[in-house]
Amino acid sequence: MLFDVTEISEPVQGFSGVMTATKKGKMRCLARQVDGSTTELLRKNVKFCPNSSVNLFSMTESMSQGSKIESDDAKNLRVINGDTTVTFDRRIKTRDGWVAGVDIIPIPNDCADNATDEVPSESDEKKKKQKT
Repeated sequence: MLFDVTEISEPVQGFSGVMTATKKGKMRCLARQVDGSTTELLRKNVKFCPNSSVNLFSMTESMSQGSKIESDDAKNLRVINGDTTVTFDRRIKTRDGWVAGVDIIPIPNDCADNATDEVPSESDEKKKKQKT
């Protein structure tokens, strides 16, 4: 689901220790809230670790791209960038507390017609060829 991919070999700290990221790129995805609503996102600098059992959302990468982090009255974390807000409204129980989470659904590149980016999706290329 990544595009504009660069092959890398970088150590990444995860829940289960250090692993190696082998690719870095962009990813179109939906953030699905507990109430079922979705927000389309274009994530940049996404790193792929083939041995990871979970996906992590980098708050600091979001902040580097201009997002603000805040919390609501229910103690959910919110990532806000312009008119877009993603609420981390899922809780993963730990021994002593919880970790905030959100359901992220990758969008296949040929289905991401509404995401804005300088790289056309495969469906955009097909449409362009059909018009000519």
